[in-house]
Amino acid sequence: MGGLMEAGPLRHRFGVYAPTTAADAGGTLVETFPGSADSTIWADIDWGGGDEKQQAGRTDASRTCMLTTRYNSTLDEKSRLKFGSRWFKITRLEIVGERNREHHIYCTEVMT
Repeated sequence: MGGLMEAGPLRHRFGVYAPTTAADAGGTLVETFPGSADSTIWADIDWGGGDEKQQAGRTDASRTCMLTTRYNSTLDEKSRLKFGSRWFKITRLEIVGERNREHHIYCTEVMT
């Protein structure tokens, strides 16, 4: 079917945050994300696998997922997504069928 996406499965609301660059106390430029979302998207979540790594004496866990959402021209791989108190890093952004109707957003949720 070449019609529009159905709204039913898009039940999870994510905030979209675009990065900004600011100087830290030492004058080094660092990438930060604003306190409020630039926009929101509704998505369906398809969970993938998980992973744990030991680094500098601590355990970092991560989970992967794919979000399906309506096409949004403001999304890019530098954006971060927030669902409740959980943050997601976009690892790949795919425009389904190159028709600007639907996105598959591949993400990693980092849990430290």
